[in-house]
Formats: sequence, C-alpha cells, structure tokens
Amino acid sequence: MSVVSLNFAAEKLLEAAMKYYESGEYVKPFQSKDLADCVVQHAAAAGVAAMGVNLIPGAGGIISGGVITGAIWTMYIKICKIIGVPFTKNKLKALSSALLTNIATNLASVLAFNFIPGAGAIAAGVAVFSATYFAGLIFLIMLTKLFKTERTDNLEFDDNAWKESFKSALKDVDKKAIIKEAKDLFMNMRNNGTLEDAGKDVVFESED
Repeated sequence: MSVVSLNFAAEKLLEAAMKYYESGEYVKPFQSKDLADCVVQHAAAAGVAAMGVNLIPGAGGIISGGVITGAIWTMYIKICKIIGVPFTKNKLKALSSALLTNIATNLASVLAFNFIPGAGAIAAGVAVFSATYFAGLIFLIMLTKLFKTERTDNLEFDDNAWKESFKSALKDVDKKAIIKEAKDLFMNMRNNGTLEDAGKDVVFESED
C-alpha cells in the first residue's frame, strides 16, 4: 500500500505535538502510524459502505448519501482521542461540515474527472474512500499548523485559528495527486482483499 502523503502528514503532526508539549508533562501517547491507520480504516469503512448502497459518484452524490458525513465525523473524533486533544464535539461538527462543503466545491472537478456517474458500486466506493482519505489528510495538516502556531493551556483554539489553519492546509496540498493516491490505495486494497478487513471495526458515531 502507498500512503506517502498521509504518512508524511502524520509524522509532521507527531513532531509538532511533541514540540508543543515539550515543556509540560505530556507523554507521547501515539505513533504516526496510529494516525495513518485511523484515516485508512475510516476511508475503507466508508468506501465499503458506499459500495453496499451503490451511491452515485460525484461530490453531490457522496454528500447526499450521508456515508461520508458519518465517516469524517467519526474519524475526527478518533484522531482527537489518539492524540489526546479534548476538542469539543461542537467544534468538530463545525469543522466536519466546513470540510464537506469544501469537498463539494473543491473536489467536484477532480472527482468528476476520475469517476463517471452511474459507473456502479466500485466507482462509488472509490469516490467516497478518496474523499474521506482527503478529509483525514487535511485534518492532520490542520492540526499540525495549530500546534505550531498556537499555545494554549487547554488546547481550546479560537475559531479564527481553526479557520486560518483550515484554509492554509487546503492550499498546501495537490488535490489531484492526493485523490490519485487514494484511488490507487483503494484499488490495491480491493485487489489484495484487505479493504473490507481494514474498516470492519469502524462504527460510525452519531452526531447527537
């Protein structure tokens, strides 16, 4: 499996978190592999679910299907638990909603280019897997930027810091390259039989 961009982002987040806490009593609770695996697992679960209900590929179909919403929401909660960051659910809800809107607008052309509407369950799985993978990568980059630029005692970053790190993270990535990486990973996992197994333990959490 090739998760070059994801592994790189996870390593950078780990480095930033360690520097952030170096003057305190923080004990490293995770490794970068934990973060990368988390994103892949949730992307796999979302992709398999999308194939099961045969969503229509394309940003509109992905979002209206609701699968990706649950996948991103649950993935963000899990990433925060891995890192030990007590972000509020309201904050994560706002963030996941903002990212979904961005996927619809910024990834629509990329998804439309790669996946033809009506192409079937596999195309739906690839599209949802790729969008979830992208959302996870952006979240890792965003958290890295927050750790590098903000210093608070309780990790409750203000809304402006969130927005700026979010915008900056989106500018730092090659969307087409990330989607291609995710698409290749999906197909490799599907072909070698690891796709369903990777996401089998993921249970999408309710937003309530």
